[in-house]
Amino acid sequence: MVITSSFLFSSLFSYFQAKQSLRDEILSSSLPLLSENIYSELRHELSVPINVSSSMARDSFLMNWVLDGENEIEDIKLYLGNLKSRYGFFSTFFVSSSSRNYYYYDGILKQISPYDSHDIWYYDFINSQKELDLDVDTDQASNGVLTVFINYRLEDFSGNFLGVVGVGVRLDQLSDLLKQKKTQYDRDIYLVDEEGIIQVHSDLSLIEKINIFKEEGISSVAEQLMETEEFPIDLIYKKKNDHFLVSSKSIPEIGWHVIVEQNEERGSFFAKRSLFINLLLTAAITVLLIIASYKILKSFEQQMELLASTDSLTNAANRRELEKQFKLLEYRSKRFNSDLSLILIDLDDFKSINDNYGHIAGDTVLKEVTFTLQKSIRPIDLLARWGGDEFVILIEAPRDEAALKADRMVHSFDKPSNVVHNGKEVPVSISAGVAVFKEGDSLKSLIEKADKALLHSKAKGKNCVTLSD
Repeated sequence: MVITSSFLFSSLFSYFQAKQSLRDEILSSSLPLLSENIYSELRHELSVPINVSSSMARDSFLMNWVLDGENEIEDIKLYLGNLKSRYGFFSTFFVSSSSRNYYYYDGILKQISPYDSHDIWYYDFINSQKELDLDVDTDQASNGVLTVFINYRLEDFSGNFLGVVGVGVRLDQLSDLLKQKKTQYDRDIYLVDEEGIIQVHSDLSLIEKINIFKEEGISSVAEQLMETEEFPIDLIYKKKNDHFLVSSKSIPEIGWHVIVEQNEERGSFFAKRSLFINLLLTAAITVLLIIASYKILKSFEQQMELLASTDSLTNAANRRELEKQFKLLEYRSKRFNSDLSLILIDLDDFKSINDNYGHIAGDTVLKEVTFTLQKSIRPIDLLARWGGDEFVILIEAPRDEAALKADRMVHSFDKPSNVVHNGKEVPVSISAGVAVFKEGDSLKSLIEKADKALLHSKAKGKNCVTLSD
């Protein structure tokens, strides 16, 4: 839990740090630079039509043609047609204040009227007293194609208002530019006018339909976005459950603003992917640690159980295990009326082995004796080291059968000894005493009976078996 918690904490901390760093980088560098870049490109795209419209508003030919009564229609057609073809504009036009004629490159399109919804732009522009204005509208001269019109006031040398001149640029040209930048930078980019209405967008269906002052989320920062002039402003707003990073840059020549925004969640994709990978690694490492810990603890537990139940030198059962197993066998004997016998074994002259060959040789003898005795008993029997050179065997068998087994054990050491120390064979022999469990016996009393029988074996010359009474 500690390791997993540490991994999770470090992963989440790294994720939020990366996310905050990414947010700071986007707000302080990426979005402002992009808005400046878009601003520069849009200015470049609009500079030619704006300059041409400005030149038209100062063209002496056009002023004189209006002042002369607008008589030669072919002259104005030729004038507007030449400008259209020379610069590749979608439209060129002049609207006269005196005749209210709407002239374009093919002649007179119509007469404007305050009652025609398509002509409201003209009266709004006159009332605004602006010298220049941009208007997004459908071009009636070209089957209603959505167009950005650059409108300029035409005045005579005395400052008297003569009408409005300008050019039209297909809106899809600017929209394609924004669409290209959106694909390139993975940002939403659009232009809004002073009222916050979208004028240019990669999605043409949103143009003049969305007002950022009324749109959910961005409306909370719309006023601040529209206050920008010289430098980009960077803000954050929330829409539903997502956070959006947004930058705004003013285009003072036309009174519009470049808006660049990014969904923070989309921008933090790599941070999320890194977090996901870290969490997978954390889960994998945690599982491996759990498995490793389980195996280590299981092994340790088994070793502890082994140490608690076995003799460290011979690996035979120790006294604690002997007492535990005796209780089980005692219960079985009483419950099922089965026989239970105990064999007490002692090495003959073990002290002389230690004295003559050393304690290391004595330890080797004890191990070999344990190994030999273990081979002589059944898996269900128990061999335990009682202490020093004494061993106890618990066996579920009547006294005579136990005595027979004990005799075989004694004679298994008659052959030449397989214990060798410093190139010399160490002679080994054992003596045994056998006692049978009876009602009322305890482990202590049973061993005492077997010990008396063992003493008789020693008295009889050793290397033999004696049964208790």
